[in-house]
Amino acid sequence: MIESVDISDRLRWCRKKTGETQRDVADLLGITVRAYQNYELRLRQPSLNMVVALARHFRVSVDFLAGCSEACASTVGSCEGAFNESHEIFARSDRIACSGK
Repeated sequence: MIESVDISDRLRWCRKKTGETQRDVADLLGITVRAYQNYELRLRQPSLNMVVALARHFRVSVDFLAGCSEACASTVGSCEGAFNESHEIFARSDRIACSGK
């Protein structure tokens, strides 16, 4: 069985690294602040199109948001490994679910 992917912590981390508010990101995506808050609070999962839009906005990979990669890219800062260092929340089983092994 494939486990559900939880991107809430990575969304929050990216948003804070860019200095944006939840309203900033919600306005950019054309959704309500409450809808975006629900993503960060793990109450709802964004659609694939929304995940792609968020990845493009934060200039990270979809794999990074999904927890399948620890390396993120460019404007979020020099962040390779930084998320994992500050948030030791992704267990080995999460990475296995992403890789399909």
